[in-house]
Amino acid sequence: MTADPVTPAPLSPAPSRPESTQSDRGRQAIAALAPVPFGLAAGAVVGLALFALTAFHTWINPDAEDALLVWLLGHSFLPGVRPTPQGALVALGWGIAWGFVIGCCAAFTRNGMLTIALRWVWWRERLRSQSRVLDDLM
Repeated sequence: MTADPVTPAPLSPAPSRPESTQSDRGRQAIAALAPVPFGLAAGAVVGLALFALTAFHTWINPDAEDALLVWLLGHSFLPGVRPTPQGALVALGWGIAWGFVIGCCAAFTRNGMLTIALRWVWWRERLRSQSRVLDDLM
């Protein structure tokens, strides 16, 4: 007997993966952020954003030395940022550096606040469980 070319052959069952429980998802949601990788990611995003902003401004209006972008970034906050290709690379460097610092600080702050909140919940539940000990004995 030959196989019918229209009907596909039955597939083997897919390997089963254990279902993620609610507590597993909760643990993943409150897991600590690693500050250095988070800072690197934030630095990459901020650096690329500043690079794109400066490069776009350079492409649109390359002759404007007194442009608002240059005044805001170069003269006020980030020395060396100009509407030139070199200025765009300087903006990339500044963005990576500041994004890394801000990302690390954000991860440390989030981890600290999460630790305080979890310890508060633990302490509150511990007091609740101890207050019922005498009720259970009587």
